[in-house]
Amino acid sequence: MLELSQKIIDEMTKGFFSSEIEVCNIEHVGDTEVLLLGFERYYLRAGSSAAVIIQCICTGDTQMAVVSGLGGETGLLHESWGANEDIAYKVLGILRTYGFAQEKEESMKCGRKNYP
Repeated sequence: MLELSQKIIDEMTKGFFSSEIEVCNIEHVGDTEVLLLGFERYYLRAGSSAAVIIQCICTGDTQMAVVSGLGGETGLLHESWGANEDIAYKVLGILRTYGFAQEKEESMKCGRKNYP
């Protein structure tokens, strides 16, 4: 899980559209590993910050991730310019490159088997 977390951190913090890491925690509960990552990024077009929370759970040879994009809203009506979706889809793209597959289009859950 440490290797996966470092790969996600490397991808999210590089380049012009990088995000700041806010949370990085790995816990062990019996045979299960739980990774919690949180990133935040300021979006100029929305005039606010968007964040993404990534939770990866590894049990045996099965790994699952849940990705949640947050924030990115502005004004009294809390208009969203899609910044929260942008940052969440960036993470989904990173997870796909490491063997994860999205379960449902409207869901931010994805998983993979045979974790090395």
